[in-house]
Amino acid sequence: MPTLRLLPEFEDELKRLPGIIAASVVTGPDAVPNEIHVLAEPGKPPKQVVRDVQSFAMLKLGLDIDHRIVSVVQIGADEFSPSVIDDDPIDPEVVIPRPAIGSIMIRTSGPEAEALVSVAATGGHVFEGRVVGPGSATHRCRLVAQATLKALESLSANANSAALEVAVAKAKASETACAATAECLQMHGGIGMTDEFDIGLFLKRARVDSVFFGDAAFHADRVAAMLGY
Repeated sequence: MPTLRLLPEFEDELKRLPGIIAASVVTGPDAVPNEIHVLAEPGKPPKQVVRDVQSFAMLKLGLDIDHRIVSVVQIGADEFSPSVIDDDPIDPEVVIPRPAIGSIMIRTSGPEAEALVSVAATGGHVFEGRVVGPGSATHRCRLVAQATLKALESLSANANSAALEVAVAKAKASETACAATAECLQMHGGIGMTDEFDIGLFLKRARVDSVFFGDAAFHADRVAAMLGY
């Protein structure tokens, strides 16, 4: 199931609360929050931050938020540096390739797996990335992400548009991380959120990283802006 964020206004309002740096609200198709991730400054106890979010949701949306769906990460404001799009115009004389995933292939041989990813760019150029690693199902998504990065590194070496490829890589990495951890949670029968399995930790890290470094939608917007859309 794709990640839905149907309450952007609520996210913006949460960021106005004292001590909250950033917030991401994951919703279902009915626009009801089922995950709320908050980056907050240190100083206020995490439980108090959760109670602030619950109270604000009740007053703003009339929703009774379960404290268990709210995760809080505390970090100093001076350590938070959100990504900023370069306002400098792109030189019209520079031809910027438009990368797209051409193919993804995974080959297994015994305990190892090989991931091959091809990235096609404007002008018919194709760049490939190859990574070999553990063949377990939990590692294959990581191998695909690493192979994609290698392909984009090759593209970057042949084009003067590093920011564009970085945005593409971050978009795909965020999408892959969230999808892989969500699937792993289902593989554990939904109990992966408990402390019994590490997947609960990785799931929370993937969600928080998508807020801290930008999720797939954020970096897709960056790519569109750099390409003039």
